[in-house]
Amino acid sequence: MKCSWCESELAEAHIFEEEIANQSYFATLYLCGDCKNKAQTEDMEQQAWWANLAMTHDEGMYPCMHPNEIEAVKKAINQRDIKYVFEYGSGGSTIFFPNQIHSEFFELWYSVEHNLWWWFHVKHILREHNIDNVIPILSPSSTGRWEEKHETLDEDEVIFKDYIETPLHYNISFDIFLVDGVARNGCLKVAADILPKGGCIILHDAEREDDYAEGLAYLEEKQFRPYTIVQTEIGNTVKKLIIYRKRRKIGVGYE
Repeated sequence: MKCSWCESELAEAHIFEEEIANQSYFATLYLCGDCKNKAQTEDMEQQAWWANLAMTHDEGMYPCMHPNEIEAVKKAINQRDIKYVFEYGSGGSTIFFPNQIHSEFFELWYSVEHNLWWWFHVKHILREHNIDNVIPILSPSSTGRWEEKHETLDEDEVIFKDYIETPLHYNISFDIFLVDGVARNGCLKVAADILPKGGCIILHDAEREDDYAEGLAYLEEKQFRPYTIVQTEIGNTVKKLIIYRKRRKIGVGYE
């Protein structure tokens, strides 16, 4: 058996936090002694790289989005009586948006994350603020370090196959998909395949059209169209968030 993080051969396996197995569909992590110690002592708030991803405030974390994008998401999640939301890529949105949903039918916000340390940080804030309508799912890939994959294999649908297919493991009809993590082409495909009638797919950082060309082409093939486009200029950078809905079939064609 190998360490789930550094891949060293294990003479003795240490299970990293039993609760992982209870809150995640995926198997318990088996860590070597060094990685277990690192997992137990890692202080996420001291890592500047992560700190730049989201602002911490009295309610936990704020989405790493422009205010106009945040308002568009809030409007989308309140346009109909939704019950379940699935999010690819945990963060400030995982903390903030579930409590912005006004539907009396809303039950749970599922969020999958591939990076152990970031998942651990988000789950800590959920606990700290007693947010109980979120299911934080850890989906480490089967080989290599999370950091290396996050930096160099962002769109690798083979490496992140488990991550991409996470919603398929739940017998749930998700009303909304928020795609804001790794391997977005694969995530868009799965969302398009299983989204029920009337649902929507929210793609953050949609200005990266070349990176997500494969996934966007699949949405078009499946008769999805942009329903809301939020474009914001920040200095010399143009940010874009797009909300997709499936075109309604009318007779032999589509609206």
